[in-house]
Order: sequence, then structure tokens, then C-alpha cells
Amino acid sequence: MSNKTIIPNSPIYSDGRKPLQELYETYSKLVGTGWREEIIFHQTGIFNWAIFCLSKLFPDKVPITKYSYSFPIVAYFSKESSLDGIMVGGIHGRESSPPTAFAESIDLLVEYGYSLSLCVIPLANPWGYFYNKRHSPNGKSVGDADYFFGKRRVPASPESYSLLRYLSEQKIEKGTPVLDLHEDLVGELLVPPWVKNLDESGTYFYATGEDIRKNPLVIAVKEILESNGVPFLHTHTTRFKQKCEEGIVYDAADFSVDHFLRHLGCSPVITTEIFLPSPITPSIEDRNQINRQLMKLFLDYCLSLKERTN
Repeated sequence: MSNKTIIPNSPIYSDGRKPLQELYETYSKLVGTGWREEIIFHQTGIFNWAIFCLSKLFPDKVPITKYSYSFPIVAYFSKESSLDGIMVGGIHGRESSPPTAFAESIDLLVEYGYSLSLCVIPLANPWGYFYNKRHSPNGKSVGDADYFFGKRRVPASPESYSLLRYLSEQKIEKGTPVLDLHEDLVGELLVPPWVKNLDESGTYFYATGEDIRKNPLVIAVKEILESNGVPFLHTHTTRFKQKCEEGIVYDAADFSVDHFLRHLGCSPVITTEIFLPSPITPSIEDRNQINRQLMKLFLDYCLSLKERTN
């Protein structure tokens, strides 16, 4: 990482999340094993479009780290060849386990990275993680793809524009699997008191791709979540007005980063959710273990795909 990158000191978090500096230091161990590190974007606390545009036009005169602390969004690559799998965490900053679970699974990534060409973005919203905020500094999602689908005249945020454009430039072939780790925190999105919010009693996950209902990875993901006590909603419409079938939302056209990756040809694209009745329940240690199991399952699936095609 550039020596111009100034990462602020983290507070002590009540939910048990690791300090930001510790996450970056742990992720950087991948580089020591032959992985490549690329900074996608620098988030800053006072960031705005004017600074973004000026920094692109005059990079030597307007380094954005001059204006405040930097929160770099970093991608890690195990090889230079076309991707065998993409893994993402930390899109929503309040969801503390995915970035931490990636840090605790460096050994898995190193092991499978010898055989697979992987792209891993373990902390897609470091500013949100640091401040315990769901979205980016301007209040919009880091994974909002509306602009790329022609639904907005301008991008929702500098982060979403940079992240999605970066992903579109990678060596993605049709059928590249994706795993995007999330958590479902009850009460994070407010629902009017007169509306019955079924989402408070369980969760669901997203699966998109070719012949997705029969995909073995989708079936296995649900088995892992259920075996770890994650409660699922079965047949209803989510708070996002998406149809849920036995705990799974299939082929959601929600203009998210996962929808965008499916648009680029990725399949299956799986967005997992771990149900959190409160920010500390289940414990972050238990959630990290679930996410590690999901990562290993995903990596085994990518390896089996690669072996079948060789």
C-alpha cells in the first residue's frame, strides 16, 4: 500500500470487530505469498466530487490524502489469468463479520490461491466499517449500480462508480462464480410501526445465475447456514419487495454490485446473509466461523469447476 496512505486509529468497538489497521496489516500478508494488491479507491471523510475530479485531472497537485485520512478500498489477486472466482465483503460498513472473517481466513486464501485465480475485495467500505455506518460518506451505497444500468444520470457515490468500473475491467469470463458476504441486522432499515415486518424473524440470501435453482453451491450454502442455526424466512415478500422462496431470493434485478456482476457474465452470484437479532448476537466469533465455512465451500466449488474444465 502507498506510503501516502494515512489510516486513522480505530476506536474500541463494542461489537468485537477488529481495528482497521489490523485488518489491512493482515490482508497485506497475501502480498508476501505472491498475491498482487491494487487500490481501487481512496475513501476520505470529507470527500466530494470536486476533489475526485481534480485528483483525476491533476494527480500530482491534488493528492486526495492531503485532505483527510484515507480509507483505501483494496483488491487482492492470486494470479494474472482469467478469474476463477470473486469474493467480496464489507459492502455495508455496519456488517462487521465479513471483513474480519477474511482476515481470519488468510490461510485458506493462500492455500487455494496456488491453484485458483482469485479476486478478493475483503473490505469494500472501510470508511463505513470504521464509523459503523452502512453506506459511504455521502450516504449512498458503495455497491449501487443504478448508473451502470442507466437508472441514474450520475453515479450514486464516488465509491460505487470506482468499484463497479474497476470490476468491469477485470478478466471475467462467463460463468465466473461470486461470493458476497453480508449480515442482516434487525432494525437497521426502519419499517413503519403499522407495517408487519416479517424480516425481523429471519433472513434469506440471494442467488443469481444460470439454472440457479439447481446449482449445487446454492443448495450447499443454505445447508451451511441452516446447520449453524441461521433462521430462514420461507415464502413471503422481503422489505425490498423481492419474492423469497424457501429462504432464497432468486435472480434479483436490484441494480446492486451483484446484479452488475451477473450482467458481466458471472454465475452463480451468491449474496449470503447471517441473521443478527442485535449487533452482538450471534457473537462475532460464531459469525466468523460461519463465513469461513462459506468461503471454504465456495473455494472448493471454484476448484471443482476448474478441474472439470481442464
